[in-house]
Formats: sequence, structure tokens, C-alpha cells
Amino acid sequence: MFKQIFLFELKLWFKKPATYIFFAVFFLFSMLLTAAIAGILGGAVSDSNTTINSASSIAGILNGLNTDLIGAIILITIMAPAVYKDFQYNMHPLIFTKPISKFGYMFGRFTAAFLVALFVLTGTVVGHMVTCALPGIEAEKLGAFSLMNYIQPFLYFVVPNTLLVGAIFFSFVTFSRNMIAGYVGCVALILVKGITNSLLSDLDNKTMAAIFEPFGEIAFNQVTEYWSPSEQNTMALPFSGVLLYNRLLWFAIGLGITFFTYTRFQFSQFNNPVSFFKRKNKKEMLSLASIPVHSLSDIPKATQTFSARYSWTQTLFLMKFEFNKIVKSIFFLIIVALSILTLIAVTSQLGLIYGTSTYPVTYQILQIGGATFQFFMLILIVFYSGILVWRERDSKVDELIGTSPLAPWVPFVSKFLALVAIQVVLLFVVMLTGIGIQMYNGYYKIELIQYIKELYGFKLIGLALICALAMAVQVIINNKYVGYFVAVLILILLPVAFNLLEWSNQLFQFNSSGPRLPYSDMNGYGHSLYSFLVFKTYWIGFAGLLMVISNLLWVRGKEKGFKARLRIAKTLFNAKAKIALSFSLLLFIGVGAFIYYNTSILNKSVSAKKMEEAQAEFEKKYKRYQFTQQPRIVAANWNVDIFPQERGAKMKGYYILKNKSSKNVDSVILNMITDITINEFKFERGASLVLDDKENGFYIYKLSSTLKPGDSIKLDINLEYFPKGFKIQTQVLQLCTMELF
Repeated sequence: MFKQIFLFELKLWFKKPATYIFFAVFFLFSMLLTAAIAGILGGAVSDSNTTINSASSIAGILNGLNTDLIGAIILITIMAPAVYKDFQYNMHPLIFTKPISKFGYMFGRFTAAFLVALFVLTGTVVGHMVTCALPGIEAEKLGAFSLMNYIQPFLYFVVPNTLLVGAIFFSFVTFSRNMIAGYVGCVALILVKGITNSLLSDLDNKTMAAIFEPFGEIAFNQVTEYWSPSEQNTMALPFSGVLLYNRLLWFAIGLGITFFTYTRFQFSQFNNPVSFFKRKNKKEMLSLASIPVHSLSDIPKATQTFSARYSWTQTLFLMKFEFNKIVKSIFFLIIVALSILTLIAVTSQLGLIYGTSTYPVTYQILQIGGATFQFFMLILIVFYSGILVWRERDSKVDELIGTSPLAPWVPFVSKFLALVAIQVVLLFVVMLTGIGIQMYNGYYKIELIQYIKELYGFKLIGLALICALAMAVQVIINNKYVGYFVAVLILILLPVAFNLLEWSNQLFQFNSSGPRLPYSDMNGYGHSLYSFLVFKTYWIGFAGLLMVISNLLWVRGKEKGFKARLRIAKTLFNAKAKIALSFSLLLFIGVGAFIYYNTSILNKSVSAKKMEEAQAEFEKKYKRYQFTQQPRIVAANWNVDIFPQERGAKMKGYYILKNKSSKNVDSVILNMITDITINEFKFERGASLVLDDKENGFYIYKLSSTLKPGDSIKLDINLEYFPKGFKIQTQVLQLCTMELF
């Protein structure tokens, strides 16, 4: 029976497009990462004597991609529902009455899912191989090809880690009969991935830390810590010492979880799913006896109301229902608890900056706490967007809800508001946790206004935009797990890809905030508040488009195909929908054009690679002037008028230049920041401009009379600087809006 179930599941998986999509994801991401390391994407590459196709380099790439967020989500999709899907599709009464063995059923499903997961993860290997074969990689970055350099890391890290993570997800979902348990396991996995290295690497006994870290990274780093570049390029991975003990331990734990799941599983499991936490039994609610009706005329006449006010009442009621379902779930509480513990752990070293003790001031707590909680909020938004959109269909009451007298926009809007309300609660948790950390450390200058401005002014806007995107992805794609992947791709992978490609155009980076200055007690948020609001308005217009389209494509009735939804959407595209869509589109395009004008016309955006090339070209062009004798500045007098509100300045003054060399000087070379406007360069004895390179800010003046050794000359200068609009990149010269320091 094992063989039949195993082969059936294997064939089923390889008929699904998702299998090859997941393979392509790992393939492309591996190519992107390898190309970035090799320097063929156009980015600046740091000097390194190690090759990119050595066993140690490949081990780092494979292990990183295997246990990141994308890897965890894909493993959940493949391995977690191996048994749960029978209940999901109501097949368990039929299958469990057939004469099949528990061993054949459990291990047939699990082994097939495990092999499919390994096949998907081989995309990283193939992607790395293909990239190494591409032209454009410097010869010193490539070593001799060796298949063992790929086989060793795959066997040492990918296979044991896939077994461990897959067994955990499989066990959680099988026993709980709830996919949310798998999501919580995913969050816990990423949490372990993120903080284990920082917590365990500081232990005095590094050997124990290396053995008990689940994914083998610390053990691998400890084994190869003192390898020279030559050894890293040529040596195979050792399978001894702490790396051997670590891999055997966690491989055994993965097998143990698998066999524990097998021994504890019963075919009656789906009738009585495991509850990880006991709940109080609710008292049975008995309705009052109805008054006997002897005639149809005795039935009271119902008053039907379809006003906008009543629709909003329904929206708020459904929002409260969805909100309570999430907030009262034990899995939500677990994630919140993990978030708080993580924040406390991260802020344990808050008081030290380069060894100097500092106070836990509010803005510092918000910077660390906001970044820490941002990850958990992102995970919650992605997972709960799928749960909210699919709740009725998963509970098999979607047809009942579809016949309810609700306005077409009520279901989507109520769920969106519930998801945003969840973020409001989480931000409140951030504030309480931050205040608690401050008070625990003996700091009582609590700035509540700063907490409210940062969390509910800046953070909440971005989180609401992410909520809109995540829900729109679930509605439009109409596949929960593919929706999860696409949401993570947009929110996490694309920013990483843009960073690797050094593509800094924030018009295409969802939820970008423009050039923001860090908060300070002296200057607050500075002048960056304006550009922040402009960028958020741009993305609000985009979110409005998504919400209107999602509302039109919301699944209604039994026909769930895209063509059927499109046909229904045409009937719902009334005047109000057209106005909302037109307004969002105009806002998106109008503000986008304004941003483009500021960042690409008034101010040029240059990538790091282009800047590096320009600097190299500048050096080649003007290197011949490197040893040209120049006079020295011996005195200066400047009058500077600062205009804080315009963030500009007018500068007028002079330099006294003296020839301190033993040779005559007949020309003066000036190099200026290109953002500064030059009104006047006037030499006391007269001079003519012989080289005017405004693009590089490079000028050469030929003096009317030669400056002899020991002679001096006065140079009058009149400059001004007033920035135009705003730019994406940090400006070389910045003035704050404060009038007094």
C-alpha cells in the first residue's frame, strides 16, 4: 500500500504547476544571489580572494535559501497539508474506511512530500550552476568545477534541515487539523533563524552553541572560522567535530518527530483534533420559545433597509467579528508573546553604543522595537489576509454568506478594517513593551506623544497599505498558498532584488517612504516629513486601485473562475465604483508624476555602480593634474546667510591663496560640489576660465600674471545652495529646518 500511495502522491505533485513554480523561484533567486556575489549585476563588489563555486561558498547560499521565509512558506505549502488535505476536501470519511495501513498512508504521503520538497530545493543548485556558466564573471572568482562541491552542502544542510522543518510543520498541522499551527511554526522558525546566532554565539561554551543550533550555521562557521582563502577555495566540507554532532543530532530529531507523528496518529484523528490549549466549555444557549403562529397574517412584516448607514453598521459588525476571531485565537497570542520576547532580547544590549552606556530614550526604543515588530506584523498580515479572505470557503459557509443581504463592498471592507485594527493592537503592544523596557531600566522620561506620532502616524500608514496589498493579492489570485507566495515576493523578495540590482527608484518599491531623516531630539523628523507624505499619498492611490479591483473581483456564488468573476464585476462597476477607481488612478498617476519630476528631472538619481564608474572616469580624465603645483589657503573670511525654511544658504567671502612652493603657479584648480550654484569666482589680479566641467564640478582658471614663490592672491567667492524639490538619495550637502541650534 505504501508504494501505491507514494507513487500516486508523487505523480500528483509533478502534475501541479505549483511544483515547477516553486522550483523556478529557488532557481531564479539562487541565480540573482550568485550573480550579485559575482558582480555581474552591475553592483559594486567588495574585494575577496574566495571563489563563488567553492564548497564553503555554496554551503552558505544553500543553507540561507533553505531556511529563509520563502523556503519556510514553500515547505509549509508542500509538507504541512500532506494528511490535512483529506479533511480540507472532505475525503477523510471515504479514505479512512478503505483497507489501507497506517504505515502506507502516513509514510507514503510524507515521503512523497519530502522528495518533492527536495526537488524544489534543487533549484538553488541548478541556479548556482547556470550562473557560474554565464559570461562576465571574473576568472579569479571561479574555481574548477566540482560536482562534489554541490552534493556535500546539499546532503549536509538541505536534506537534514528539510526533514526537520518539514516534520515539524507536518506534525503540527496533522494533529491540530489547523493550518494556522503551521504558520505559527513558520514564524517560530524564522525567529530561531534570526536570533539564534546572536544569542548563542556570545556563550562562553561555543561548542555547545554550535551543537544545539538547529540549522548547522554556527557549527559550520566554527569549523571554517580559521580557514585561509586558499583552504576555503579548495577544501571539501569536513564531516567531523561539532558539525558532525550537530547534523546527526538534528537529523535524529527530525526522524524522531516523524516517527512520533506516525505512532500517535489514528485514523479517528480528524474526528477529535488535538487542542494545544484547553478551553472552557461554553454553556449551551437556549433560545426562547417562539410564539405559536396560527395564520400567515400573524407574522410581523419585516422592514427591509438597504441604506448606506445600515451597510456601514453591517461592516462594523463584521469587522468586530473578524477582529475578535483573530485576537482571541491562541495562535495570535503566541505570535504576540514571541514578538515581545524577541524585543526584550534585542533591547538587552540597548544601553551600549560602541561601549558607551546610554539612556533608553524613546526614539531609540522605537527604532529597535519598530524594526523588530515590523517583521512579525508583516508575517501576520500575510497569513491572516489569506485566512480572512478564505474564512467562509474554508468553513464551507460561503454560499450562505453569498445569499445574505449585504452590499457588494461590505465583505472586503470589513475584513480589511479588521486586519488594520489588528495592527492598531500590535502597535499598542509595541508601545506598552517599550515603556516597560524603559521603566525596567530606570528611565522614566516617557514621551507618549512621540510614541503616538511614530507608531500611529508613520508606522500605521505603511501597515495599512501592506494590508490592502496582501488582501488584494489573495482576492485577485484566488489561491491561498500562491497568494502567500506572491505577497512575500512583493513585500520581501523584490526589495532584496532591487537592493542587489542597486535599483533605487522608489516609484517601483511598494510602500516606499522617500528620503527620511532619522528622528532626533534636536531636529525631530526634519524636512523629510513632506516627502514622506508625498510618497505615502502615491501608494494610497495605488492601494485604492487594488481595493476597488478586489471588491469587484470578490468571489460570489459557486462560479469561482476568473471569467465568471469578471462577468460579475462588470455588473457591479457602477457610478460609485467608477468614481472611486478614477479618483485612485488620478491620485496615483498625478502624485507619481510629481515624484518623478522631483527625483528624475529636478534631481538626478545615480546608482552606486554608476557613481563608481563616474569616479573612475573622473580619475582617468584628471589624474594628470594630480601633482600640479597649487597655492595654499592661508586665510579665509566668510559671511553665510542661512535660510532654514528653504534649507538653503548664501555664502560670500574670500580666500587668501599663497604659493608656498619653489615654482611659479600659473593656474588654479577648483573642485566644487555640483549641487552648489557658483555666482562668482573672482581673482584679484584677473584670471580666465580655461576648463569648465560643470558636470563634475571641476574648473581651471588661468591667472593673468604668474604667482611667484611666496606671493599671495585674493580669491572672492559668491556661492549659494538651495535644494530643488526632494531626491531619493541622501544629499551630500543638507541643511536642517531648525532656526536655532
